[in-house]
Amino acid sequence: MVSSPEISGAPDFEDFKNFSVASLVLAVAFAAFYGEFTNISEYVFFISGSAVILFFRELGVRSAVNLLDGYVDLELAMDGATTTLFGAILAVASSLPLILLFPVYSSVSRKQYEQWGKSTDAIWALYKFKIAKWGVSTLFVGYALASVLGFNTLAQMFAIFTFFQMMPFDYSGLPTGPLDGAEIIRWSSFYWLLFTGLSVVALVFTL
Repeated sequence: MVSSPEISGAPDFEDFKNFSVASLVLAVAFAAFYGEFTNISEYVFFISGSAVILFFRELGVRSAVNLLDGYVDLELAMDGATTTLFGAILAVASSLPLILLFPVYSSVSRKQYEQWGKSTDAIWALYKFKIAKWGVSTLFVGYALASVLGFNTLAQMFAIFTFFQMMPFDYSGLPTGPLDGAEIIRWSSFYWLLFTGLSVVALVFTL
């Protein structure tokens, strides 16, 4: 008897914890970037907006993982989170619109099935490329929805976060985790240029 497959993209407690901490780190960075610290409603907006952004990325990543029969964990990059908070401190100290966003990355793995014709491993770089591509694509969907609904600041937050995610960083000497841009450019420079260009255009449209 063949058992039904588990939902491999389902988040666990560690994912929720990292999601919550990352949302707070992003909120601090965005609040410092916009220079808005005057009342509690602004903090609530930036925390909620950061959570929405991460939710859209996770939605794409976990949907891809389910289709590709793998596993994924949302990881909090401690060096990246520290760098993000350092950027916020610089923004406050200098009164300049500075921002650095490197708090999270995805750790993916692969499983096999001996049934349903799914026993052959995918090319690892292609596998990670597809997951990153879905994550970035849903960020653009979130940006478009925010723009259509008239949430201009949220749309700009989507664009900024997407731009940073497209940076091709995956090196232990840098204070980040392996960003989506690194996984995408490894397999397709065309998609990296396309998504990076779209993130810049999206950012320009929100200015």
